[in-house]
Amino acid sequence: MSGMHFGRGILSTAASAWIRQGATLMLYVVAARALTPEQIGVFALANAVILIFEYAVYDAISESVVQRARLSPGHFGAAAVLSAALAAAIVAGAWLGAGPLGAALGAPEIGQYLPLMAMPVALLCLSAAYAGALRRAARFDAMATLAAVAAIAAVGTGIALLLAGAGLVALIAYFATEKTLLALGGVWLARGEPIARPRRAELVDLLPYAAAISAQRAAFYARGQADRLIIGVVWGTGVLGAYQIAARIFDSLQAALLTPISKLFFVGYTRAQLDPEALRGIFGRSLRAATLIVFPAFLGISAVAHETIILLFGPQWDSIAVIVQVMGFGGVALTLSVMSGGVLSAVGRARAFLLVELVSSLFGIALLVLFSPLGIVWMAASFVIRETFAVVIYARLLRALLGLRSADYLAYFIPALGASCAMWLALALIDTHLLAGALPEVALLVKIAAGALSYGGLMLAFCRPLLRDTLRLLGHPGGQPRESGA
Repeated sequence: MSGMHFGRGILSTAASAWIRQGATLMLYVVAARALTPEQIGVFALANAVILIFEYAVYDAISESVVQRARLSPGHFGAAAVLSAALAAAIVAGAWLGAGPLGAALGAPEIGQYLPLMAMPVALLCLSAAYAGALRRAARFDAMATLAAVAAIAAVGTGIALLLAGAGLVALIAYFATEKTLLALGGVWLARGEPIARPRRAELVDLLPYAAAISAQRAAFYARGQADRLIIGVVWGTGVLGAYQIAARIFDSLQAALLTPISKLFFVGYTRAQLDPEALRGIFGRSLRAATLIVFPAFLGISAVAHETIILLFGPQWDSIAVIVQVMGFGGVALTLSVMSGGVLSAVGRARAFLLVELVSSLFGIALLVLFSPLGIVWMAASFVIRETFAVVIYARLLRALLGLRSADYLAYFIPALGASCAMWLALALIDTHLLAGALPEVALLVKIAAGALSYGGLMLAFCRPLLRDTLRLLGHPGGQPRESGA
């Protein structure tokens, strides 16, 4: 695959992510005005429960197809058989266990929605082998287009039903529409993939890798969804609904910025994986570039959380702004964690990567349980602590892998962190002394302008060579390091 084709695929994937996140945010803007916190919390809890199957089944099967050095029709058939068996198990488990599970979680109302949500997830898992074939063929443009179309159609369905007064059913319909379109579209796009009845040996070939990926994705699930489960159980669906609205802003920013940037630089890591010195240089430049872009975004959303919540979701949700403020600081640590983990994954250190994910997930769950009596703000703070803990582990692993000293690791992101923190403090002072009583629209515009001027001014004054190097690197993410003059 040519570099131009790969770059186009990355750009289309990023554009698709922006479209999906923007559309989903619009859905929650409408839902926040049409539904109660309890209704949003019920959907969030049911979604958190059902996602474990998508993480552990869909990703495991599709990755197994991508990973095969040679994909025979029999191996593709084996993947299809496995996905069919697991999809049937998902549906059966949801229908049989929804009631008892809802009662165990203290939210019996989710029992009536889990079977409805399980069917489109099972259909998506049924299409996992075909999604893997698309990725294997590097059909990123087609996959990105499908994901964007599915998101727009699903959000349109959800918003129409919300405006029609359908209540919580609107969110279920949004969920089902997106999964169904992704499944049917994936099968259609990969319909020409050769398939044959699998032999036992071909099934056995796929199982070990699929099981390993399933365990890895389960760790990702625990890291990303445990907070929703614990909040829903301890504090109830009303509090979870409020937390879900706050987290939606953070999740949108993460998916629209951090995820595409990390994928953009991943190709550079893989190309330099056999040369530790070159890899160290590319990682340093990419981390510096990512933090220059992402740090001010996360700390910026923290600084304007109050105005953003009021304007997007309404004044009745103002109390959740503090959750967004805390999560914004967690985004700083998350950026370092994601970028550092990408290096381990690119050089084939999958076990080390999985170990960090498992340890940090267990540590995060322990913090959530410990902080749960203190309220959701402290539970949001556990996210900051967990990601910082993961960064410390990654720093030690990078020292062993690349010979990267802690001082050098810090030097890559300290300029962006210092300028972003100075921007945050400036906005806090402006908010306290100049914007008391101002309309949220006015306050938001003033803060955005002041933040851009303060951060941009600091970077131009003290870090201009870093900015030039960042622009060069974004144009050639897999290029070899060159001196930046910093």
